[in-house]
Amino acid sequence: MKNYQFHTTLFGELDVPVDKGLFEDFTITLAGKEIVTSLDIFEDFLNDDNQAIVQKFLEHIPELYQKAKSTLLTNCHTDTVITYFIQYVTEVIDEDEDYQKYLLETLSMVAVEEITNEALIDVLQPRCIRISANQQHQLDCVFDFSLDENYSDQLLVVYFDENFEVYNISHES
Repeated sequence: MKNYQFHTTLFGELDVPVDKGLFEDFTITLAGKEIVTSLDIFEDFLNDDNQAIVQKFLEHIPELYQKAKSTLLTNCHTDTVITYFIQYVTEVIDEDEDYQKYLLETLSMVAVEEITNEALIDVLQPRCIRISANQQHQLDCVFDFSLDENYSDQLLVVYFDENFEVYNISHES
């Protein structure tokens, strides 16, 4: 079975088997922050025709990350999906002391009343970055943003098309 090699600044040298794909955790730096994220390159679409698109996505992860965060920040008061996500992850603050402590420490705040939509968006990190085929058999690059998985399983998911345009934002768990 064939393997595809990808040379990246962020993830180093990647050797991706066509029949298995790549599902691996990496420690990377995005926007000056060191984060641990999973890079998933699904096996069901790798071929000679789209190898260049996958490489392009991999090379532009930092820019896509910045664009995703910017889109979330710009729309954090108007987009119903984003506002629902924020409401959902802040609803449980009063019910769980450990979660409240974690969230206030993460946000560098002392009171729940200080928490803003912008502050929450700012601390979200991509748990997973996926490159896969969508329902129209085109390639996507998808960022699954969340708080620490020890405290929340909620994801704010940003989808990019092959032209690096955000075409969907969803809330998943």
